[in-house]
Amino acid sequence: ADTYAHWELALDIAESLGRGRANATAGTNRDDLYEDLLKLYLTEQQHAKAHQVMERFRTRAFMDLLESSDFEVAEKAKPFLSRFQSAKDLLLKESRKLRYGSEARATVSLELRAAYNQAFDDLQKPLGSLALMITSFEIELDKLRETLPENSAALSFFVGRHVCYALWIQRDQVAHVAIPIGKQEAQSRIKQLRERLQSFAPLGEDLRFWSELLLSPFAAKLQEASHLVILESAELTYIPFAALPFGEQQLVDQMSLSLSPNGSFLYAQLRKEVTKKPRTLLALSPSDDLPFAHLQAQTLGAPAYIGQSAEESRVVEAKDS
Repeated sequence: ADTYAHWELALDIAESLGRGRANATAGTNRDDLYEDLLKLYLTEQQHAKAHQVMERFRTRAFMDLLESSDFEVAEKAKPFLSRFQSAKDLLLKESRKLRYGSEARATVSLELRAAYNQAFDDLQKPLGSLALMITSFEIELDKLRETLPENSAALSFFVGRHVCYALWIQRDQVAHVAIPIGKQEAQSRIKQLRERLQSFAPLGEDLRFWSELLLSPFAAKLQEASHLVILESAELTYIPFAALPFGEQQLVDQMSLSLSPNGSFLYAQLRKEVTKKPRTLLALSPSDDLPFAHLQAQTLGAPAYIGQSAEESRVVEAKDS
């Protein structure tokens, strides 16, 4: 227990410092803390704790990306974000007392947790689903499992410096594997895949490599699933999971697939009321990074907007019409 507490405290401190200051130590960085803590929890089969570490990592990675960009939170959302951060800081302070034994191991009060939940609900009003991506509001693993439909599964990835961890999540089971590929090799392989995509080169070898690495450990479980959600890792963003070979076909021929930025976002989407069937179909393909995307958009039999014409206003106009 003391080992976990010390690692959690180290990660809390690193997250509060931000990536630049947290990575100042030679030979190690903040991501190594995530990887080491994740390894500890998975070794002990503590999947719920491991899931939280993976969620924290995804949130921090997204926040680092925002901090290095020109993104700014809408002015109307700033007071809500400030109140949420204050409520979160108070809750973390009480949680650390419980976790690290200070002040007679104080318990987290129901009032503080209720205030935290309310502040988050208020933040969602101006920001919507974006609130789930810019805050570390991690949903508990058991709650996520309860919302997953029958025969559906989520596959969560963490790519560390030395190894990739994958967490298989279903209603009735959770499992994990350690995949022998680190961040540097993964980035190199994906760069090669993207270059071949853009030059219309053969992709069979690359797709088989990623299928063997990421899918084969869960082959038996995938055979029984009808829908798979990929909880994305930034390092694996450009892998076309639907096109990966699985058995004699591609994965998309065996089941439907979807992507989610994190477990909290997936949980929120699954709890929404079922939407009505779409009345208007549009195809938008703004990027030139994937050479086949424009062609696919034009084959849907719907109005297709390519390149600079693929603007958000097209969707707004169609929604309001």
